[in-house]
Amino acid sequence: MSSGTSYQSFFSGHVSEAFSLGLSAATVASLRHYPIALWLWGGTIVFGTLCGYMRLAGDDHYVTDVLAGALVSTVFGIGIPLLHRVKRAPQIVVARLHDGASLALSGAW
Repeated sequence: MSSGTSYQSFFSGHVSEAFSLGLSAATVASLRHYPIALWLWGGTIVFGTLCGYMRLAGDDHYVTDVLAGALVSTVFGIGIPLLHRVKRAPQIVVARLHDGASLALSGAW
């Protein structure tokens, strides 16, 4: 880092973006039971960590910047999809069919 801005610090946007996008995709895939979910979790950890390492190796951030970016984006990347889960109350409908002699039973969970 240059000497004029060496006292200024903010967490890494690159690491934040890598972790938040990957973890939100992995969380949604897990909630929907997609078979690719495990690959998304692993890929996010590998590539997010690699992104953090590159930011450190390029002398663009301090270790605390990278760790803070990873932590904040992990909370939001997992938390926001969990907050947006759709919860339906079980619903059962009994309806009379056109001929009047039969009944239909349907439901959604």
